[in-house]
Amino acid sequence: LHRLIRRQRQMCIRDRFKPDKKVFEDGYERFIFKCPVDCSGFVFPKIPNDMDFNFENAIFEKDAIFRDAVFEDDSYISFYHTFFKGEADFSYATFKYTVDFSGAQFENKANFSKANLSKGAMFIRTKFNDEANFSGAILMAPDFWLATFRKEAIFCSAIFKNGANFQSAVFKWRSNFAKAIFDGYVDFRGVTFGDNTSFSHAIFNDCVDFSYSIFGNWTVFYGTIFMNNVKFSFISISKSLLDFGRKEPAKFHGKLSFYGATLGSKTVSYTHLTLPTN
Repeated sequence: LHRLIRRQRQMCIRDRFKPDKKVFEDGYERFIFKCPVDCSGFVFPKIPNDMDFNFENAIFEKDAIFRDAVFEDDSYISFYHTFFKGEADFSYATFKYTVDFSGAQFENKANFSKANLSKGAMFIRTKFNDEANFSGAILMAPDFWLATFRKEAIFCSAIFKNGANFQSAVFKWRSNFAKAIFDGYVDFRGVTFGDNTSFSHAIFNDCVDFSYSIFGNWTVFYGTIFMNNVKFSFISISKSLLDFGRKEPAKFHGKLSFYGATLGSKTVSYTHLTLPTN
């Protein structure tokens, strides 16, 4: 953007939306935005040291719209422990630094579709109590350790760069990773998956580990491509089905391990699989 236009768009959110500021029993000092916040297309520059402003620990009582917003690499605006009561829309937003949503809570829909988080993203212990949509997003080494997804989690066609960590995450309902691309090591260890999970046509370009995970009624890997080793060690599938496809079977180019897995009546459907010959 032209420098003058950018300057016009770089508005001080604190002055425009006039949030309250309170200290709560947990000791956190929080901005409280009681009205809807629409920051669509805003460019967030560096926040001066003498300006007391951040979204960290903030509470958004209504919708928070950051669609197509740009967060510059020296703005360092954090959403750590932020509480979103209305819908949160970060679709098409660009973060030019590692953004932190750790401990944040989304009570309504969280939309990160087509967002660019290519510098890093942390969602440690984040709670998504409604639909979480990351379809088509670009995520650099995202960390979803102990994150909770209570409704549908959508990662269709998302691009994961330099690995991804979902260790011990909980998917209460449906999760969809169809056509996602994973570059780097992917950690799904200890994950609890809901009743319907899809990795159909996803591509794992490095090792992926599902060890110690618990799977719901049905998990599909139709047409999934595993370019390196895959571990399903010590998983629990006593009442569920892992379906690797028949008409569109998954393809394995590395080692496949079910060491120590608990298999039940439905067990694993892996007929017609393409397995490595070595």
